Amino acid sequence: MPFVRRGDADIHYETTSGPSPEAPWFLLIPGLSANTRAFPTIVAAMAATYNVVTVDPRGAGLTQPRVANFTLADIAADVVAVLDALRIAQADVLGISMGGMITQELVLGWPERVRTMVLCCTTCGRRPGVRPSPRVIGSLLAGIARPSRGTPKLDMIIDRFGPLLFDQSTPRDIRRGFFAPRVGGSSGAYPGSPTAAGVVAQLLAVRKFGAHSRLATVDRPTLVFHGERDVLVPTVNARILHDAIPGSELDVMPGGHVFFFEHHDRFIERIRRFYDSHPRAAA
Repeated sequence: MPFVRRGDADIHYETTSGPSPEAPWFLLIPGLSANTRAFPTIVAAMAATYNVVTVDPRGAGLTQPRVANFTLADIAADVVAVLDALRIAQADVLGISMGGMITQELVLGWPERVRTMVLCCTTCGRRPGVRPSPRVIGSLLAGIARPSRGTPKLDMIIDRFGPLLFDQSTPRDIRRGFFAPRVGGSSGAYPGSPTAAGVVAQLLAVRKFGAHSRLATVDRPTLVFHGERDVLVPTVNARILHDAIPGSELDVMPGGHVFFFEHHDRFIERIRRFYDSHPRAAA
């Protein structure tokens, strides 16, 4: 498994080959507790056109140490170290939830590495960003802290976190399909399955994050994309981001926080259309 050393951390990443070595690069930055294998359907869909790279953020996956005091800007610097190691000058970037916050730090700190970006179900952070309700925050923290008490892990995860991530109408089998890669499904847990300590460390980094006052400087094509029934990152955050980033596009579609999984085909078609609307300069 490939790693890049940066400072005191070994950053784990994975690549998926596209149609040719000369294909452009697509960078996927996952969200809270998620790892390089959390979004296999997105990786597979984008590998039809791109070479794909995903990164385990600090606090999750196989990146070591699993727990430390870090910021989301630190994770953005880790991402740059991976791009450097792979000699990727520039990528089309998709950041999901916390990954969208990391993407903001990436484009603010290293704009030349970002060709275009999709900020998916995310927020600018501190005010004017809008946090979830106290009830939702309480449910999230209780789910992280509560022991399993013999419940099969996948079912436990669905019961605890499904109401926070999905539209109420989304069937359980779709919820199961989303969570299975995170806990290994029937094949056993992925070695980088999330820990409570790692999730808490990421939550602390999210709490410190605030980008709103800096976003007026962003000059990269941007799509702000959100689910209309998102309770974990309230949908109003999409409008706040759209208003803050010059020239950005805004799209809100049915679904909850993980609308991109609930309506996968429609999501992929939309982001492909966005990337294609900003053609690359001739070599």
